[in-house]
Amino acid sequence: MSAIALRLPLQDSTIVLRGDLDFFHKDALLAQLAPATTWERVTVDLGDVRFLDASALSCFVRLYKAMRSVRPNPVIRLVSLRPHIAALFRLTHLDSLFELIESDAISTLGAARMRTGRSSETQRASFATTQS
Repeated sequence: MSAIALRLPLQDSTIVLRGDLDFFHKDALLAQLAPATTWERVTVDLGDVRFLDASALSCFVRLYKAMRSVRPNPVIRLVSLRPHIAALFRLTHLDSLFELIESDAISTLGAARMRTGRSSETQRASFATTQS
């Protein structure tokens, strides 16, 4: 797995996750999310995530709590969510902690950023899982 390096801690950075986020990959997921615990904002791209269970949800809650212990109002944006994954966050009321942006809304968000001329420092990390 790639290490995530952050040059400007107050910039919005992106972590890209792939595969199945489940109990068997919980430790690897926590390791990928760990650098973001000191950031003010993070965008987590879940576009290539096929499956997510309660273990993964708990990892995101741990990320939120760790970020909140460092900064009072952390922003965690989960983007490119497939509908069934977004539904899990809503059913568990975690949409109150995270900003959810489903797959179809991504092109709209990108267009808005281009119009305003705002860009973000993006650090990408791959989280790949294999099926046994």
